[in-house]
Amino acid sequence: MSRSRASIRQNLCAALAVCATVAVAQSASAADWLDDTALRGSLGYARWDGFYFGGQAGYTYGSVAFGTGTSSQIKYILANSELEAPVSSWTTLPDSGSNTTSYGGFVGYNLQWGEVTTGVELNYNHMGFKTQAQDSVGPLIVPGADQADGSKVQYAVSVASVASISISDLATARATAGWAVDRALPYGFVGLAVGQADISRFASVTGTKTVTPLDPITGQPDPTNAVTGVILLPRNPQSESKTVIAYGYTAGLGINVAITPNMFVRAEWEYIQFPNISDFRVAVNSARVGLGLRF
Repeated sequence: MSRSRASIRQNLCAALAVCATVAVAQSASAADWLDDTALRGSLGYARWDGFYFGGQAGYTYGSVAFGTGTSSQIKYILANSELEAPVSSWTTLPDSGSNTTSYGGFVGYNLQWGEVTTGVELNYNHMGFKTQAQDSVGPLIVPGADQADGSKVQYAVSVASVASISISDLATARATAGWAVDRALPYGFVGLAVGQADISRFASVTGTKTVTPLDPITGQPDPTNAVTGVILLPRNPQSESKTVIAYGYTAGLGINVAITPNMFVRAEWEYIQFPNISDFRVAVNSARVGLGLRF
């Protein structure tokens, strides 16, 4: 897997080097950079149809709703007990977030009808996003079912949870639409997202069980004869670490600006959401700038 990542980075660096080389070559004919006729012809706007590719870099902020992120582990710990349903539904962890830089590349194809463009684009970014959350809940009182003789059952339960997630690679497949204005192409996009995430989580449950018998005379619970003991859970605690492929969706806005007939710069904002990565909900916002070539 590390070789695959290294290969991707090497390919991106090579693509950026090609962009830089072409940029230097284009600068040799500076008149073309300023000649609106070369860019727009007699149309009044630049042409954007055809294939294009480029490199990009940016700033990414990710937020994670950990919430019930350890609920499946708590369910496993409490499986086949009357505590399983109520305790596994608790929100045991706070939300968390962090920011990082990112870099990557893009390749796409546009069709153009007058000022209107539509197209498809593949976009990839590598980053070092990582965040975690840790908390404990309880002891909280959970009523149990009455025993056969009418004795009342009550639990006092505590849950401790830790979770972390890191995302190293993100790729999106987009459908794009834009409107050519002079040398600029403002555009919007929607699409699907896929990412590689490393997740880790831990959960443990502790507590006591109190049985309060009924008074034989009044028929009411008699606290003076209550018996309290520690809950024995053979599957406690639970921990997990794994790498997963996550699926979500993306949407965003951007603008391309032509600087030569075949070269453009871009700036964009992208939002990605992964509704469920091992019970975590992840949202990623990115702001980027890039350099591209079209042909």
